[in-house]
Amino acid sequence: METYELQTVTYGTASAPFLATRVLIQLADDEGHHFPLAAKALKKDVYVNDLFSGGNNAAEVIELRNQLDALLAKGGFQLRKWASNDEVVLEGIPPENRALKTSVDLDRDQVIKTLGLHWEPATDCLRYKAALPSDTAEKSITKRIALSLIARLYDPLGLVGLLVTAAKVFMQNLWMLKNDDGSSWSWDKELPIEYQTRFTNYQKQLPRLNELRIDRCILLPEPESIRIHIFADASQLAYGACVYVRSTDASGMVKVALLTAKSRVAPLKRQSIPRLELCGALLAAQLFEKVKSSLQLTHYDNS
Repeated sequence: METYELQTVTYGTASAPFLATRVLIQLADDEGHHFPLAAKALKKDVYVNDLFSGGNNAAEVIELRNQLDALLAKGGFQLRKWASNDEVVLEGIPPENRALKTSVDLDRDQVIKTLGLHWEPATDCLRYKAALPSDTAEKSITKRIALSLIARLYDPLGLVGLLVTAAKVFMQNLWMLKNDDGSSWSWDKELPIEYQTRFTNYQKQLPRLNELRIDRCILLPEPESIRIHIFADASQLAYGACVYVRSTDASGMVKVALLTAKSRVAPLKRQSIPRLELCGALLAAQLFEKVKSSLQLTHYDNS
């Protein structure tokens, strides 16, 4: 009888995401007292094998970068695929360790894909890319084809929630669609003409999502006041909530930005508007708790 033990994290196993994160947390606990900025980032800003962090200015971020390199070297790790919206931060990093190609003029179309979003460092904007099969328009729309295309929409922050909610409502309508004998509509049976027209119109407008640019930074530099405003509403089709962040600096300048949103389709069993609005209020409260723990703001007002 021989026992074999894995000495490294093997991706593909069920325990891999936990082990990868837990090792970094242990490293921060063991060596973090020498690198306080890096230790905090390892515990709060790591998602499996990606690290997202930043600072108020280039000097602060460079110090964070140096601490991260030193701390992770204690565990035998080397960070790669560095990217920043400020070229000063990347000075001294070899080209092979950068996420984007090095050029004199930073290409505005270079993007980094992470967690389902595309980040454009040159403009510091978030983008969406709706890539649909070119031959779909020539095919008859079936329930299988429609649902497979809807499943391609991924919006973790809810920044294009209206678009996704419309797709969710259409998906719910497909589940309610019945044959003449009352059975559920077949997966590969051509949809009724009104459904095909509705979905085709939606599909034609989807590529316009590629033109959308959303500022990544939601706060003014060195804000004196930060407010979180949450709105919730409901209709017979769906209900949802959205979070806006309002920041004010010493000069009185104000910036308001959409941070995140969440929506859900109304139940098939008809509900009253007041009940659905209560569901929206509950969703707003849950969203606030999530935002509060994620942002780690030390001072803010909420309403």
